[in-house]
Amino acid sequence: MKGTARWLANFQGEYRPSGYISLFGGYAFIYNHIVNGDGRIWQQRNKLFGSVMPRWYWKGFNFNYRLMYQMVFWGNSGDTGRRQMLRNRIYAEKPLDGSGFTPYAYYESFNLVDENLGLQYHQLTVGTNYLVDRHSRLGAFYRHIFRSDGKRPVDGVDVVGVSYTYRFRQ
Repeated sequence: MKGTARWLANFQGEYRPSGYISLFGGYAFIYNHIVNGDGRIWQQRNKLFGSVMPRWYWKGFNFNYRLMYQMVFWGNSGDTGRRQMLRNRIYAEKPLDGSGFTPYAYYESFNLVDENLGLQYHQLTVGTNYLVDRHSRLGAFYRHIFRSDGKRPVDGVDVVGVSYTYRFRQ
């Protein structure tokens, strides 16, 4: 492990016209630890996104499919850019009765809008959330990112992460 690779703050809103579909929109502020010609630097990124997510339930499982459009802007130390992506995610979770834990797994692909929806990378994530109270939850996950864009490391990247989520309304 080489230290913190990034941190982010995410703000989003959700509208549920029914129990079977959600619409999201939001903004994320990201700080990436990258290597450039001057060595390691922290690079600021701004991400705007919108998504639609149908949901369905079966035998205690929650399944959903999320289609997200995102636009990412970055810049500092002479490196500036903008990227548009279409993200597709298939997700499944099952709350463990009475424990507060909800294990989950999902697969997600990232396609570049600017390059005829070419696959940039895809990832597989498994993890769990723990419901602390009706507004707060803690999470932990493992993710393997499969690179398709020729960047190093071409055999992929392994990520272990933790999260905290606060919901203003339950």
